[in-house]
Amino acid sequence: MKQSTLWKRTGAAIGLACAAIAIGASDRSRAVAGDRGGVVAAPSFLAQEPILFYDISGFGFGGPIHQRLSVYNSGLASISATDFTGQSGNAAFLYTSVDRVRQLQHDLIQAGAFELPDSPWVGFDVPLTTVTVLKGGGNDQRAHTYSYFFIDTGDGYSQVSLLINAFIAETFPNFFSNGG
Repeated sequence: MKQSTLWKRTGAAIGLACAAIAIGASDRSRAVAGDRGGVVAAPSFLAQEPILFYDISGFGFGGPIHQRLSVYNSGLASISATDFTGQSGNAAFLYTSVDRVRQLQHDLIQAGAFELPDSPWVGFDVPLTTVTVLKGGGNDQRAHTYSYFFIDTGDGYSQVSLLINAFIAETFPNFFSNGG
């Protein structure tokens, strides 16, 4: 069989499978909507949804900085960072316990992570930190994002920053000593 024919058949099979999944999800959504008398989102088939994105990016006194942490309700956590030259970096991911992730989410809520606004204080030669927290609960999670340059402005940013940095230190204990 020619490669192009095989490719077409494989592509068609994949397309049909995707259509079947989409139709099945649509039918389940209609069934759920019928029970409640309105339209609702299809149930989530994925057991992994984000609860936290933490970014630090910009230029500091030593050069460019970029660091990102992503944490998911399944326990998956990933981190990446560049060095001060901006030319190389490090990345890691692992699974931590779901209980640890739930505790982090609970602690962030208690620290006010869902209420903090963007900070009005602007800094130069200081990287911008952006925090996005998600409450969980399916495809249509509620999220809150805010940014700040300084954590000790008396606005509550320091408590959230301490919780996130403690999670990083506990979960990735050797990350920054290995070039991250």
